[in-house]
Amino acid sequence: MIVACDDRTRSQVEPLVAKHATKDEVAAALGWTAYTWYERGDRDLAAFLGRESPEQYKPLRAAVHDGRRVMFNTTAWQQTWLFFDDTNRLVGYSFNTQ
Repeated sequence: MIVACDDRTRSQVEPLVAKHATKDEVAAALGWTAYTWYERGDRDLAAFLGRESPEQYKPLRAAVHDGRRVMFNTTAWQQTWLFFDDTNRLVGYSFNTQ
């Protein structure tokens, strides 16, 4: 599910996926004090994807289709999309550069 990312971020996220970390554990481990959380059926996320080419954000589109919750953070260089199950446990991720 990885599009592109910096190796440091990947090395931080992969162990969290392996242990199915909670939303709070993920935020703490990554040092995220500000991020966007999308619940299933979120209209803002749907509107965002509706403005983008269908070829863009394929892993994110698949996660949304599967009913995943999404934690999002962005820097000047990278977007990080983390996918959670119904119990808010991390089950996947996608990165892309900006």
